[in-house]
Amino acid sequence: MAEHEEVLVNEEVNYEESDINTRLLLGSVILLVVVTACSMMLSLWIFNSLETRQVQSYPTPLPLIELRPTPPQPRLQPNALDRSTAEEDMETMNAREDAILDTYGWVDEDEGIVRIPIDRAIDILGGEAEEEEPGR
Repeated sequence: MAEHEEVLVNEEVNYEESDINTRLLLGSVILLVVVTACSMMLSLWIFNSLETRQVQSYPTPLPLIELRPTPPQPRLQPNALDRSTAEEDMETMNAREDAILDTYGWVDEDEGIVRIPIDRAIDILGGEAEEEEPGR
């Protein structure tokens, strides 16, 4: 095979004759890491100093829990002050509602408005009351 001694040169093609500046790139990366680490340490220092100030300015409120009154309704369950549970409260409420639905009573005595048991009201609205009370 024949050796070719001539160098091929293409005048129309341009290219970068130098590589990237590794010294500048490495310096930029190191600077970025150092600034990030310093920022994190500064943030932690600020956070810890603010947390220490907060703890010092607000002592624990546990002694005051005995002095606070019962919060207004609706209260979350279970109630920490009287130790009642949601089930007990529901039973109490259902008993009150059943008493209202199953008994006679005044709604507004001044206006002459009364309540009657719900079963009796259903009978009256269903027409069965007319058979039972011929005088009406």
